[in-house]
Amino acid sequence: MLASAKALPASSNEPELNRAYAELAEHYGCLIDPARASKPKDKPRVERPMPYVRDSFWRGRTWDTIEQIQTSAVAWCATTAGNRSHRALEGASPNPNPVDPRGRLGYVSALEAEYGDPMHLSLSDYFLWERGHELRHEYVSGVIYAMTGASATHNQLAVKLVTMLWPAANNAGCRVTQSDMALRIESVDSVYYPDVMVACEPLDDEYLETAPCLVIEILSPSTQGRDRTTKLGHYCTMPSLQVYLMVSSNPADPFVLEHRRAGDIWQHRLLRSDDEIRLACPPITFVVKDLYDGLPPKP
Repeated sequence: MLASAKALPASSNEPELNRAYAELAEHYGCLIDPARASKPKDKPRVERPMPYVRDSFWRGRTWDTIEQIQTSAVAWCATTAGNRSHRALEGASPNPNPVDPRGRLGYVSALEAEYGDPMHLSLSDYFLWERGHELRHEYVSGVIYAMTGASATHNQLAVKLVTMLWPAANNAGCRVTQSDMALRIESVDSVYYPDVMVACEPLDDEYLETAPCLVIEILSPSTQGRDRTTKLGHYCTMPSLQVYLMVSSNPADPFVLEHRRAGDIWQHRLLRSDDEIRLACPPITFVVKDLYDGLPPKP
């Protein structure tokens, strides 16, 4: 849902929402993703694919409850919309985190940037290729994408999250891992490197998680679009996952987007500074603002 926002106070990440939109979203259990301040192209970019959504997702389908719609929407995003070919890309699937050889955004995979060839690899070949490189790459349905670096604030937030989660996870016989640990999602044939994970199932591979109960991504300007869309759809296909958190990397505008499994559906909440996050895996409760204590505001 794309919503209008009040002019004041302005925020580049989460503008203050129009009250009517906010109440409508709360009533129907929807998550509002506002267009960014001073980014006039955001709104038309969202509106442009609406005919496709109408014809591919809505047309000819019926549901009895909002929960059924939400469940169908997550599955559709992961298996249909995320894999469609684009005429503008000559039939290629969209790159969720495109980086070209010059370090700018563009529809170029990591292999194409290195070898000039947009190759597709099998998962086994990807693991051989990946472990021979110092830099990390994510694997999405056969295509490899280079990962970008993280800011100092991003890294401090990741360390703080691990520090907070570790005692409860260790006491529960679980483990906490950071972004050097890969996550394989078999249902969508993809491998990611989440910022933080908690998992309790025994490892079959020392370098690979497959069944986390908690996944956390720290939002940054270059990755938040993918964290909120492609990854959300893919992560929610994992039966083991209980909660997916997206954490703002801006201490001046602290918030957490919480996606929580509730039976066969997912519930979505925007949490602000004084809101609590209650986790069952690991068993811990903390306040959003605790994540940002001691972090200097971004310049």
